[in-house]
Amino acid sequence: MAPFLTPGEPNFKKPIARRVYFGNENTVKIVTAAIIEMDGRVLIARRAPHSKLAGKWEFPGGKVEEGESPEQCLERELLEELRIQTVIGEHFCSSEHQYEHGKFRVEAFFAQYSGGKMVLNDHDKVEWVDPDDLERYELLPADIPIARMLTQRHDSSKS
Repeated sequence: MAPFLTPGEPNFKKPIARRVYFGNENTVKIVTAAIIEMDGRVLIARRAPHSKLAGKWEFPGGKVEEGESPEQCLERELLEELRIQTVIGEHFCSSEHQYEHGKFRVEAFFAQYSGGKMVLNDHDKVEWVDPDDLERYELLPADIPIARMLTQRHDSSKS
């Protein structure tokens, strides 16, 4: 399977909405990521020291729980992790990565900030970054293909 698939590619599959995401280490865990854009910049967050993969940057989101859609998961995770309300938009892309602690598939969605004052619960820092500068950050491996696609999208919109 390609590191990421986008709509229109032959093996693209829509995100699975309701599935049990618990199981052995061979089970692909589905997680979500928010692409929140404001004034031409995108929000990324750095994992706090107490987290797995501490110090790595990511697009905020989290694990899909049993009985919830990826979109519901993303709304819940953004509220829990950052205390912000959002409106989840269209699916952007998918990315898969095998970490030491399991295989993950990230479903990235555009999200629009709609309220709340940001409070960091699972992160120690957030930044609004120009998409062309994302490669300068030590992103989670599963988020790198998403960042590359955002950069390509950003570059093509300049033309």
